[in-house]
Amino acid sequence: MHSGKTHDQKLNRWPDECPICLQGCEPKRWGHEHFIYGADTSQLEVVFQCPRFKCRRLFIALYGPIDDQMGGLTKKYYLRGYIPRSSKPAIFGKQITEASASFAEIYNQALVAEGNNLHHICGPGYRKALEFLIKAFLITVQNVPKKTIESKYLGPCIADHLSGTDVAKCATRAAWLGNDETHFVRKWTDKDLADLKILIELTVRCIETDMLKAQYKQEMPAK
Repeated sequence: MHSGKTHDQKLNRWPDECPICLQGCEPKRWGHEHFIYGADTSQLEVVFQCPRFKCRRLFIALYGPIDDQMGGLTKKYYLRGYIPRSSKPAIFGKQITEASASFAEIYNQALVAEGNNLHHICGPGYRKALEFLIKAFLITVQNVPKKTIESKYLGPCIADHLSGTDVAKCATRAAWLGNDETHFVRKWTDKDLADLKILIELTVRCIETDMLKAQYKQEMPAK
């Protein structure tokens, strides 16, 4: 790595938000005209600081070279990403967080990993979050004994205690894709991380619906 001098014109765009606090702002550039280049000069790294008093964090804006129309490289760089980068946390309803606060925590950690392009580890994270959600639902809502659930694999938990329900239909498929994220060979080659997240979201909605129905049945018993 080596330092070099450049002009602002080399950058096609400055950051207009902080990638850590996720607020719109005009970050302050550090180092004046000194920038860090990769060894092959294919990436330019510029240090900025969030100006917001509640944040004030430093981050690196990553720039890649812009190809010109003749196939060569110009002296301009486009903004391609940030290090570090936070992700806007997923917000789950009261029923879900009360059933399993760990689910929300694990899911959002996986979301941060995905936001930082750590795609090989965020998938197993989503799979772990799903297991915590299902087991918490069975124990706290379905009243399945904790000892029955603790050491049981996710698949049998769903098959043995949720068979035929909408929760099972979504959770089973989410588990299939989650397992693909942890195995050497994928079974569902036409599905990806986005499908896994959709199925987890559907599972969450089904659980919320079941919990709300149970709540109102209890609060408003039929005469």
